Order: sequence, then C-alpha cells, then structure tokens
Amino acid sequence: MTRTFIFILIIQSINLFSQKNIKVYHEKKGDTLVLYADNQEIYPMSFIFSGMPELDNMKTPEAFKMTQVIPAQSVRNKIAYFVVADKTKKWAVKKIPGYMMYVGDVTLKNYDKDYQYDLPFKKGKSIGIYQGYNGAFSHQNENSLDFNMPEGTEIVASREGVVTDFVKHNNTGCPTRACIDQANYITILLLCIRTELLHNIIT
Repeated sequence: MTRTFIFILIIQSINLFSQKNIKVYHEKKGDTLVLYADNQEIYPMSFIFSGMPELDNMKTPEAFKMTQVIPAQSVRNKIAYFVVADKTKKWAVKKIPGYMMYVGDVTLKNYDKDYQYDLPFKKGKSIGIYQGYNGAFSHQNENSLDFNMPEGTEIVASREGVVTDFVKHNNTGCPTRACIDQANYITILLLCIRTELLHNIIT
C-alpha cells in the first residue's frame, strides 16, 4: 500500500489551523481602555489587523499598528489603548478590526535564504514526487511537495528543531481537500535565526 506524503515548508509563516494558547482581551481603567494579548506558545505570533479601530469620542495616544508581533511565552502585551477625549460626553470603541494570526515573526527579513533542506526520508532512497509546487490537484498557490512513500517508510525532519504539534491517529482520507482535517501531520519549530515552521502532512 502506498500513502502520499505531503511536505509543506512555509518559509515565513503559516495560517493557524487552530490556536488554543492565544488570548486577546481588554481592560478598562478610568477613562482608558487597553487591549492586551497573551501568547503561551513557544514561538512568537504575528497579528495582522484588517483595518483601523472605529472610535466614538476616544483618541489613540499612540499610532495603531496594523502588524504586531507578540513574543513567545509572554503575557499582557499591550496591542493598543484608547483614551476618552471628552469626559462629559458618551464614548465607545465601536469596532476593533478583525485580524489574522500567523506563526512566527512576519517582519523579520534577515535569514539564510540559501539554506538547503534535507528531503523527508533517509539519504540514499529515491522517492517519486506525486505533486509539485502550485500543483493543479491541491497545491494552488502553495510551495508544497507530495511524495509517494510506501506505508511504514521512516520520515525524517528536514532540519533540526522542536516538535510543537502532531496528529498521528487518523487512518482514513480521500484525494480531495474535503479530507484535509483527516490528515496526520508533524509541525516543527526550526532552530534558526528566525522562527520558521516545517509542516509535514501525512495522508
């Protein structure tokens, strides 16, 4: 029996499938409302906001940053704060813009772009590629590789790092994106200049 091994290397960041250890909350003190974020993950998280806050009778003493990086294993990171402009009138934060969360620091620019990663199987083996970058089947706009690896083939990491998440209990699937939630995978935090994630999906 042959199983398809999907190898995805995301150089800068990935959209999260789920993130349970991130908390965004606010606190009101007098005429000031502060927005905080806690990040209990072992890697930094990047927040990219879709727009600017909508305020009524409030001002922002500091410019609102649409891209913000929350350090790993940190709490009470101030994202923004708002102060009542006229205390004699009603005030409100009408809307906090939506945001996307990404693993790692999306603002970093200095890293080894020429690092050569190992293939996800032992040296000396030859494994056929089932689908390459921007493939027509399921890799649209993705730099991903699918390898046809016999069941039981040992999978090795392409670079040293720390395993941050894995799923290995799934034994069903299908050849469409409808079954993406049935994939087994390994996520590795790479030990390099910046935070990178190596996301290996085994189907």
